Amino acid sequence: MNKEREQLFYHHTYTIAPKKEDFYGHIHNEYELLFFYGGKADFDIGGKTYHLRKNDLILVKPAIYHYLNILSDSKPYDRVVFNFREDDIDQTLRESLLKLGTRYSIDAESPIKYMMDALIKNENILDEHEFEYTKQSTINIIISCLGHMTTDNDYIVKDSEDTFSLIVDYIDNNPETSINSKILKEMFYVSESWISHAFKNRFGMSLMQYVNKKKILYAQQLIETGTSIKKASEICEYKDYTTFYRQYRKYLGKEPMKDKGRLQ
Repeated sequence: MNKEREQLFYHHTYTIAPKKEDFYGHIHNEYELLFFYGGKADFDIGGKTYHLRKNDLILVKPAIYHYLNILSDSKPYDRVVFNFREDDIDQTLRESLLKLGTRYSIDAESPIKYMMDALIKNENILDEHEFEYTKQSTINIIISCLGHMTTDNDYIVKDSEDTFSLIVDYIDNNPETSINSKILKEMFYVSESWISHAFKNRFGMSLMQYVNKKKILYAQQLIETGTSIKKASEICEYKDYTTFYRQYRKYLGKEPMKDKGRLQ
């Protein structure tokens, strides 16, 4: 591995009066782990809406669009968030990481809860090096523990969400396929206008903006692990390299060359 080691992102935030408009949907090539201490909110992950409950642990996998929907500004929103890449995790745990689910209900007496509490307390006690080591140890132990727990698959189904989540799943799982509203219309028996409205309403973007983001994130994964830039663009159905380059700069803010072989 030749990437320069970056600090593992960790943040504990307690928001007294959370405002819905302060939380934006996003998508990235990192895992995101959220431990929910309290508040009133739903978490939309890849078109599925999860109602957050105290001590829920949410794991969002790479390249999955997600956003928080605050349901009350009178209840403080308290959470811990980690962002990490697969190579931030001990190699012996990476296979287990790939098999983990999205939501876990953590018991108040669970070691995971104790570790989260301890991390918050130690944040202002340990020096930078000590705290970085503690973060790394904590996330590895959490992944190890989750491998022995049962996923809580309960999520909210409302309106035509089943169809929407199926469409999102199809796009997420087929980054090498040509996708547009006409193709999805035939596959899922919905109108093109329904698809357009659903993506604007749920994700705040057009269908093709979402498809292009997914393809670029997949291309980034390929380039980071050694695939040539030209080959990655072809795999992701970009027949014009100039278009691919512009899309890469637009969505990732850097040239494809910056990611070449980064995770080899």
